[in-house]
Amino acid sequence: MPSYLEVSDKFKNFVKKADFYFQPKTIWGQDVKLVKSDEENRYKLTLIDGGKTDEKEITIPLHTFKGEDGKEYEATKCGTVTSVVKTSYGAAMLYPCFTLGGGKLFILKYDNASESIKWQEVGPIKGIELSPSFPPLANRTATIGENFIVRTQTNPIEVYTEKVGYKIINNISDFRKKYAPETLNSEFPEYIDILGSYNDILFLSIPVHKNEGTELYIFAVKDDKLIGIMHRTINDIEIIDTAGNVVSKYNMPKAKTLIGENDVYFPNVNGMD
Repeated sequence: MPSYLEVSDKFKNFVKKADFYFQPKTIWGQDVKLVKSDEENRYKLTLIDGGKTDEKEITIPLHTFKGEDGKEYEATKCGTVTSVVKTSYGAAMLYPCFTLGGGKLFILKYDNASESIKWQEVGPIKGIELSPSFPPLANRTATIGENFIVRTQTNPIEVYTEKVGYKIINNISDFRKKYAPETLNSEFPEYIDILGSYNDILFLSIPVHKNEGTELYIFAVKDDKLIGIMHRTINDIEIIDTAGNVVSKYNMPKAKTLIGENDVYFPNVNGMD
């Protein structure tokens, strides 16, 4: 099992922990980069302002929290930084933790003036669930302004970094019912994924798994309003307006080698390696 999960006493003799498999070495965002050092909980933070580079060696302080099971956990033993965004005061880091009691989400605020880091919990998050199978890694997390857009097992959430909190992006469910109802009746459970962002436009997608391959509905959202849709079928790309009309169509068959993979990519200022 992954090292970020705790093993119950019942299974301790049967389960072996593996390395923290999704811990990225380098994380970047718009004008910000975070590189993990070989020392535990140590990073090099790079902030870029007007072409000038400011590098800081930072240490993430220890932090404990109470899980849903009532037990105390050390955050740095069951989680890691997965995304970073530059802020007016320095930087904010997204820090998910996973335990047997469920997922917890934190924001780490780095203040450039005092060179200090403050832990703040996002939540309590109710009605949604973070998935350890699909943690909010940088390449699947978008930023709008100083906020993170995070995938969950239901609707995505927008995580605020200034006054730490969140809101559920419920309108994607309405878009889905109106423009992509087939994703609700698929043989496989279809999830809402985050492709990226460009300025203040957010790109969300829902796959449709079919015998002949994977299709994709992509929604472009600005200020919580739908501004356009792309439907990637096996043989075409359709551009759909907000009235549901196909306004243009391009004959571009999907490569037969991409049976379960997407071949449509959008800008995302966030990334990792």
